[in-house]
Amino acid sequence: MENFTLPEKWFITIDSENINMLREWRNNKINNPEIKDLASTYPHMGLEIGANIVSEHIEDDSYYHCGVCSNLNERFSSYSDYVKITTEQFKKYILMKKSKYNTYRIHINNMLDIHKIACNEWKIKITNEHLSRMDYEQHILLSESDIDSMFKAATPLQREKLVEIFGEPAKPIELDKIKVGSKVKIEKYSGQFCWSKEGINFNEPLDVVFWKSRYVIMSDMSFSYIHSPRNIFHQNGKYCMFGCDNLNYITEVIEY
Repeated sequence: MENFTLPEKWFITIDSENINMLREWRNNKINNPEIKDLASTYPHMGLEIGANIVSEHIEDDSYYHCGVCSNLNERFSSYSDYVKITTEQFKKYILMKKSKYNTYRIHINNMLDIHKIACNEWKIKITNEHLSRMDYEQHILLSESDIDSMFKAATPLQREKLVEIFGEPAKPIELDKIKVGSKVKIEKYSGQFCWSKEGINFNEPLDVVFWKSRYVIMSDMSFSYIHSPRNIFHQNGKYCMFGCDNLNYITEVIEY
């Protein structure tokens, strides 16, 4: 059994085997508004084999350190406390977020397969709206609502093809049922600002201690009243706090 805990600061070197996975992860985060932005700096910079994806860039919000360098933490003193992780560890601990669908970026051939079995109305929609998004690698990035619409309009036979391409839709989180005492999992890399995340293991569940509350826990463990509501979570004596405007950071509810 692997004895590994995801470090707070990590990097992964891009290679020929993981570049497509890392590109899709980054492109989805950047380009799909329903998966929410992660990187806001240099969003269109292409990935280079030998460069690195980092948990936090020291100068910007790109999550990408360009330039070939497999020993980032040894070559640059500013990254000396970063720990290199493997592709398998990235898959297990970073891609653990449960998206509704297995993928949002599909090859043109998959889209043409959908087009073949679509009704006339959807053939026109796919031609006019989706095929025009094809990138230089012949992939098309779809939003969650795009795929939702396909499933909603699909016949049983068409649905089989959609499941083959996108996977079975994940059961949606019932946010209105979350309350104080609920147990949830949180996506650290959701793009939503987190206060006091030090010491929190985002691979494990957290308890909801305040939900959409204007009372917050300060650094000295006192309570304070603020105008904007916050959500506060607890784990092993540590607390972290997120805003309430966008709840995309909640990826799974262990217990309502």
